[in-house]
Amino acid sequence: MAAPGQTDEEGHRTPDESCDLSVVGINSNYGDTAKLSDVTIVGGSSEKITVCECFEGNSSGDEPTELGSGPDGTHCVYDSSDVTYQ
Repeated sequence: MAAPGQTDEEGHRTPDESCDLSVVGINSNYGDTAKLSDVTIVGGSSEKITVCECFEGNSSGDEPTELGSGPDGTHCVYDSSDVTYQ
């Protein structure tokens, strides 16, 4: 998955249907938070689209380490009931 905080030098990314995607990606070690409500995802499924994914960001330019996904009450703040898939 594409991670947050990557530079423009990496170029444009165009995922295809086989990719897993995140609506929001945050770097928890940099204090990022995402507060979400009333999210509607059209044309995807919960198996392919993660609502909020948490990473450990770095300053090296490497892909950050994935720490987890889903609501955690601190960095990814939302209720699963606030998300619908169409």
